[in-house]
Amino acid sequence: LPLLRNRIVALGLLTQFIGHGTMITMTVMVPLELQLVGGLAPAAAATQLIALSLGPPVGSLIAGRTMAATGRYRPQQLIGALGVALAVGGLAVAIAFDAPHWVAIALLFASGVGFGLQFPTTLVAIQSAAPPEHLGAAVAAVNFVRSLGGALGIALLSTLLLELLRGGAPELASVSAGADVMRALTATDADALRARMQPVAELAFEAVFAVCALGSVVVLALFGAMPERVLRD
Repeated sequence: LPLLRNRIVALGLLTQFIGHGTMITMTVMVPLELQLVGGLAPAAAATQLIALSLGPPVGSLIAGRTMAATGRYRPQQLIGALGVALAVGGLAVAIAFDAPHWVAIALLFASGVGFGLQFPTTLVAIQSAAPPEHLGAAVAAVNFVRSLGGALGIALLSTLLLELLRGGAPELASVSAGADVMRALTATDADALRARMQPVAELAFEAVFAVCALGSVVVLALFGAMPERVLRD
């Protein structure tokens, strides 16, 4: 708990909590959106996540090299958070305007790069700010808030998605379990239901991605409030 008195550590943990929650939510929501809105088969929808998976290593590589060259981490954090906010917000706009799949792939890759710019730089900043005797606790705290953010993020936004879907489909209103709702909508013989649900699903996923983009704006503000100190060797 004394670590939380350190402004860099406290704000860094908050950014990791929100940022990792956003990334985990994207890995779940994107394939669902491609199935319910884009009409893709499950396997084809899952392959779209390759772009999101390739982005973080690229962002991490850029972040690591620029940190080593400059000793700074805030520019990478700010650029990463802004990039995620714009890319995820762009996904909501792409759904609204029925953009081609390649647009979504590009936006997913861009958001992945943004995550890659944020996560390692923040971890290094927290490690550098924490007292040496509490370094292990600081790293454990990062892993804890990442896991907690992912769990809570997907739980809350899945609930939002399911409520919006139920509100637009009377036949799903009586289905209590979220897994049953998804099973009903993604079943191979549910083409007619998906066709009726497509306008509702579009609005639901637009709302989910808009909330994720808003979360990235909050992360951007937190990075702006985080002090920057020279990284120690």
